[in-house]
Amino acid sequence: MLQRRAAHDPEFTRSLTAWLEEAKAVSTGSGDVHNTVSGGSQGNVLQVRDLHGSVTFGTPAAPDAGPAGRTD
Repeated sequence: MLQRRAAHDPEFTRSLTAWLEEAKAVSTGSGDVHNTVSGGSQGNVLQVRDLHGSVTFGTPAAPDAGPAGRTD
């Protein structure tokens, strides 16, 4: 599909080529990952190779209810 579009759209070809060069520059290796956890854990364990974005463990804290006895 990309090859067909590139064959008919020179601007797309330029953009795709530029994207490919950027993607090659951020490559982090062959993809082999070997993680080991031993001896038990005292909490959460996260094993990742490439991580993009947030990680959250557990349940978010409840919103603060305000001063005790408040009725409004």
